[in-house]
Amino acid sequence: MFLWTSLEFMRMGMEAGKITPTSSFADVAKALAAVKTNENGAIADVSFTEGQPSPHIKCYFVDGFSDGKFTLPEGDKAQCLSS
Repeated sequence: MFLWTSLEFMRMGMEAGKITPTSSFADVAKALAAVKTNENGAIADVSFTEGQPSPHIKCYFVDGFSDGKFTLPEGDKAQCLSS
């Protein structure tokens, strides 16, 4: 789930920033910083602040695959570690 959410976040930033193959790293960083947390409607919050390291994600989801479909056997609420 985090991979999909991260890729959606990246897609949103690239589209909003009109990033091309010749864009600089600074252009990409600026585009990603413009995307607000959970703006993509995903079940996981992902954010990026230009000039700062990315935060550690301390939450996870239990997912599964049953009868040819992805499932969330414990629901769509994140399970988070306290520290």
